[in-house]
Amino acid sequence: MKYKFALLVGTIGLGCISIANAQTPSEYIHKARRVALNAANIDSALTHLEAKAYGIDIPADKNEAKATLTSTLLANRIALKAEAVFVPEEEKIVVKAAKKEVVKELYSSVVPTSAKGWKKLGLDFNRAKVKKGRYVQKLKNGWEVEYTVKPKAQKEIRSTLTHARARRGSVVLIDPKTGSVEAMAGVNSKGKSDYRIAMRADAPSASVFKIVTASALMGEGYHLEAETCYHGGRSYLSERNILGDRRKDHKCATLTSALAFSINSIFAKLAYKSLTRNELASAASRFGYNEKIPFEFSVATSRTRFPNNKIERARAAAGFRHTKLSPLHSSLIAASIANRGKMMKPFIVKRVRDKKGKVIFTAKPKLLKRVTNSRRAEKLWKSMRETTRRGTARKHFRQNNFSSASGKTGTLSDSSPYTQYSWFAGSAEKSGKRIAVGALICNPEVWHIKGSYAASEAFRSYFAMK
Repeated sequence: MKYKFALLVGTIGLGCISIANAQTPSEYIHKARRVALNAANIDSALTHLEAKAYGIDIPADKNEAKATLTSTLLANRIALKAEAVFVPEEEKIVVKAAKKEVVKELYSSVVPTSAKGWKKLGLDFNRAKVKKGRYVQKLKNGWEVEYTVKPKAQKEIRSTLTHARARRGSVVLIDPKTGSVEAMAGVNSKGKSDYRIAMRADAPSASVFKIVTASALMGEGYHLEAETCYHGGRSYLSERNILGDRRKDHKCATLTSALAFSINSIFAKLAYKSLTRNELASAASRFGYNEKIPFEFSVATSRTRFPNNKIERARAAAGFRHTKLSPLHSSLIAASIANRGKMMKPFIVKRVRDKKGKVIFTAKPKLLKRVTNSRRAEKLWKSMRETTRRGTARKHFRQNNFSSASGKTGTLSDSSPYTQYSWFAGSAEKSGKRIAVGALICNPEVWHIKGSYAASEAFRSYFAMK
């Protein structure tokens, strides 16, 4: 231990002499960094011993990466403290400026850019507290994070989910134009709040995937008002439903109606005829499937697996299996349609303040990708309004006080244990303001609400805020 302590002191002492010989601020900074890096390689247990000697309070941390960073910061402090001994009087003004630059870089340039980095700092929405009408959290390093989530809407959405008595449920509200997450609530089977459910991608996309398929079909020249005749396919798609049968195809509907009433046979039939495996996969990729979603929290990747078998692939295009989706991702899909085809990068950290209360980070909107062209997106948005006006979600949207809502429902069941996955992905508008939603309710045999109800209540709560 004594040997190691002597090695650390010697390393820093030699480094300080080297720093004293620096001729410029940039050279000073470079040499100070080298001292820090050399010291950081010494056993991190010495950190606390040296900290005590200089009156620096550094909490114990078992995380090796953080211990190394702590050692680095400590070595910089020791080196800078020693400058008064080694630096000539006439150079102190230059050194002081250089010291400020070093400290500024150490403390203001480490705002994380990935979920992994935020996790190391202890970012956890469950630890957030409401302060002056906003959610804030104190991080391990003393910084204060302000979240984008609106407390009133969050509270009401969480209450809706709690009373659902489902296996689990989640609702995400997102501003289509900016990517700001306005609410992100989740409740597990025990009725406990857990926002992380919003980032799980283990539920089938069900008919929400029809949005992707509709966009792909429009890209192949299909018009939303063109009619296709069909039969059956309400709960199962047979080969005859997909291939068509002139003797039985007596019902006809447009692609808009197929979206509104979730007509499986039409989507499967058109996909079978017009979309190759690569075209369907490409459309899914444009909407963010099989790609990591950049976010302050880790989001599970929504997956697709399109079979080579054309019949089975047609079923997938209609929402029968082969695709998985997270509630957060579903809200992004809805937001991209509401935002004329532009999917914005989602963010939940609005700003960060350092220990002194100074703002060191403010989130800015950033385009993540374009999922489709603006004309096609606007047509899809208008077409999807029929879902809430006369289609599968009309019951839950008739009484709400906002001018228009657009979206897509989705329902699919699993056995062992029985779970009904009930989705709604869409957007609503009031007073010129659009907000997008992704809602998932995983129900047991006896259920109380569906995804479309949770979504409509989320819209109501959001637009009721002052």
